[in-house]
Amino acid sequence: LLAEGKAYKSYVTEEELAAERELQEAAGETPRYINEYLGMSEEEKAAYIAEREAAGIIPTVRLGVNESGIYKWHDMVKGDI
Repeated sequence: LLAEGKAYKSYVTEEELAAERELQEAAGETPRYINEYLGMSEEEKAAYIAEREAAGIIPTVRLGVNESGIYKWHDMVKGDI
C-alpha cells in the first residue's frame, strides 16, 4: 500500500493524538485524525520526517483517504459507523 501511494507513514505520537482528541471533544467536535502533512510543501514534509526520525519516533502506517468523502460501514460490535 505504501509503494502504491494508498497508505503513508505518520509520525504523530499517541500522546499527540490524545491531546488533539481532547481539544476536539472540548470544542464539541467529533474526534477525528487530522493529517499532519496537510498544507506542507514537499520540502517541509521532508524536514518534518527527518526531525521526527531523528527524535526516534517510529511511524505508523495510515491508509490514505479522500478528505472530501464520507466513509461509513457496519461494524459487528458498534453497529453503523
